[in-house]
Amino acid sequence: MSGELAALITAILWAIAGTMLKPLSARFHPLVLNQIRCLAAALLFAVFLTVNGGFTLLNLVPLRSVIMAIAGTFIGIGVGESLFILSLRYIDISRAYPISSCTYPLITAIISYFALNERLSVIALIGVLLVLAGIYFVAFPSGPLLVRISVHSPKERRGLFLLLLTIIAWGVSVVLIKMGTEGLEMPLANFIRFGGTVVLLTPLTVVPWRRFRQSNSGYRNLGMATLSGILSFGIGGVFFLLALKESGAVMTSVLSSTSPLFLVALAVLFLKEKVTLKLALGVIMSVMGISLVFIF
Repeated sequence: MSGELAALITAILWAIAGTMLKPLSARFHPLVLNQIRCLAAALLFAVFLTVNGGFTLLNLVPLRSVIMAIAGTFIGIGVGESLFILSLRYIDISRAYPISSCTYPLITAIISYFALNERLSVIALIGVLLVLAGIYFVAFPSGPLLVRISVHSPKERRGLFLLLLTIIAWGVSVVLIKMGTEGLEMPLANFIRFGGTVVLLTPLTVVPWRRFRQSNSGYRNLGMATLSGILSFGIGGVFFLLALKESGAVMTSVLSSTSPLFLVALAVLFLKEKVTLKLALGVIMSVMGISLVFIF
């Protein structure tokens, strides 16, 4: 399987998990929700490694790889997603989501250029830009072509600053995971990533877990959060690492950030949402960009 296809499958799985997370985000603290999802993925890979004897290779993994893989995952999930949620207190999600989706691959490309020496062909770069422009149109399906972002108020400046930190965290995360999982078997690499992140999140979730036990959130919500973790971090984690291995950090970040396109398709099919001309244009541009990336 090609790395580009693996990255698109990752985006689809993230889109499905994203539709499940929408109601769960109102019932769980973000760190608790992410810890449940990471734990579900870690247990899934632990079972697989136990059955296949993969744990025998654990003592052969270099400490540097372990540290970088866990640090990259924690920075992306524990730090990046938390900063993103915090930024929503100061800036509307209608601004935050497209800014993060369109800018995070560019930040990753810059970091990867210096850290991993990754480069793109001119045609592939045009495809990347088409994908990012398409995501922008999908994120803003109605209204004028260009969306004005005001930075006059301190509140908006604070929100944009947090969003910038989010994007940097996500970019650093992808590069660290790429470097830390190089040469490792995917199930073992994912167990290390998510198991270590669960441990690092534990001291940060003691108080939120106490509040959760006092709330009305039941086992059904825990089950949904677990299933989301299996889809996004478990199965999605396999395809994500495959994409990193075959296509590199830049291409993986671009194609995996197309998850809003698949969310749109799910919303149209199951929620009967309307398709605007701008939305259709965004989808067409993204598909054209993905085609160029695959060909070149």
